[in-house]
Amino acid sequence: MEEFRSCLSNCQLVDLGFSGAKFTWCNQREASHRARVCLDQAYATMRWKAMFPHTRVMTEATRGSDHNPLVINLDVETVHVDRRRGKMFRFKAMWTRLGNCEDVVRSLWNHIVEGGATERVLSRLRAVRRV
Repeated sequence: MEEFRSCLSNCQLVDLGFSGAKFTWCNQREASHRARVCLDQAYATMRWKAMFPHTRVMTEATRGSDHNPLVINLDVETVHVDRRRGKMFRFKAMWTRLGNCEDVVRSLWNHIVEGGATERVLSRLRAVRRV
């Protein structure tokens, strides 16, 4: 367990916490032999938390399983809102019928972008949106 904590510290990961059911696993036994524990946690870097400030982590209740998984909601509407127009960017299928659509998207998508995987995708989506 100490190695795990050391890894979290070295990677500068922080616990995102969660809401909902307190435990994520139950052994499904009778009350006197029942064991409930929190097996799951969600971690992120401070940079990631800054990119997704409205993130919510919740337990999802399930039937027929001994496990309640964690669900991470990034509140993507907030992330992908075009602040100038106040609406979400939506790709329109009719754009694919324009002669140069694929070439434009491919050239923008193949641009070298710095940052982590999520940051690179968001940057490329912003570039496509501007065209």
